[in-house]
Amino acid sequence: MKNSEYALDTISINLFGLALQKEQKIEDALKILRLNKYLYPDPWFTHLNYAETLVKVGQTDEAIEIFRNRPKVKPDDHRTRERLEELVN
Repeated sequence: MKNSEYALDTISINLFGLALQKEQKIEDALKILRLNKYLYPDPWFTHLNYAETLVKVGQTDEAIEIFRNRPKVKPDDHRTRERLEELVN
């Protein structure tokens, strides 16, 4: 029997990662957001929030790769395209 009381969905995990980031626990936030991206690879925001956190720790090259791949999944996402241009230029 599955107990939904302990189920964590992608939004809950994402919010936890962002809360850690807000508390300046960036390395912990990276771990949580990486896990979320692994567990839930389809929602675009899992990748974007992870990429933005990578930028905060100076891992811009990896973030750029994520931003380059997202338009393939969500081609109408202008925010991603603009952010990629900012990072590349």
